[in-house]
Amino acid sequence: MEGPGWLEGLRWSYRLRARVALAPWEAGEALRAERGSLVWVGHGYRLARVDSKGGGLVVLDGAPFPVEALEWASRRRVIIAYVEGEGVSAVEWRRGSGYVKLAPTRPGWPPTIEIDGIHMHRVEGVDPLTDARAKVRAARVRRGHRVLDTCAGAGYTVRASLEAGASEVVAFEASEAVLWVDERNPWSEWLGRGEVRLYHADATRAIEALPDGYFDRVIHDPPRLTGATSGLYSTEFYRQLYRVLRPGGILYHYTGNPGRLKRLNLPGRVASRLRSVGFEDVRVDPRSLGVVARKPR
Repeated sequence: MEGPGWLEGLRWSYRLRARVALAPWEAGEALRAERGSLVWVGHGYRLARVDSKGGGLVVLDGAPFPVEALEWASRRRVIIAYVEGEGVSAVEWRRGSGYVKLAPTRPGWPPTIEIDGIHMHRVEGVDPLTDARAKVRAARVRRGHRVLDTCAGAGYTVRASLEAGASEVVAFEASEAVLWVDERNPWSEWLGRGEVRLYHADATRAIEALPDGYFDRVIHDPPRLTGATSGLYSTEFYRQLYRVLRPGGILYHYTGNPGRLKRLNLPGRVASRLRSVGFEDVRVDPRSLGVVARKPR
């Protein structure tokens, strides 16, 4: 699939820029480790060798970490990374009043992205990647499917779709800050796979460039409903989602915990709007906290 020139101009060539990233507990382990030993890095993503220690530095797989940076990180809920040409710093983006960071969860779990203090993934009783896999299962992604991921975030649903056998994933992410964080998160490196076309674009506009009936599945995992994100919950946008799905295609729409949104009844409102634009078999999926719908054949 080739988009028009304006869409192709928004293509993001993802690459993992962090040579080594460390969660707080990993920073502590690096401080205590003996030279030549292995320690987990990347929030449990892989093992790295301690190349040398001394002179105020701990060198992990060739990446030098100042001891004071490791000590600072080990005491805080922050992830630090070494990036060639940038050195060691916390994986956080500050521009004006906005604040986006790669936030630690717990050992053995992938990190989450935090925007102005709000986690972008479920982290209560389930890790972010397992949560993403539940959404992809609800959408019934299968081998050979073309998938549209409207709000890529950390790329965990992109990864889950590829694991399920998707042959192509088109992904939109509106936030440059999120994409910057992704390039410092080892768990996001699936965004650089050849089957993925990643665009720095607002899905509500970019979707207009996509062809009719192209996708087998759509994963719509938007930020929580606010005035700024209301377009991602609009009837107009749902019409576009309907248009780009093939007949018989399935949409998964994350809505969140209905218990917390009882007064709003977001799942019910979403389901009603999806029916109004033509979707059938619309149902709430309690396991993934979303709504599943099918385009008629």
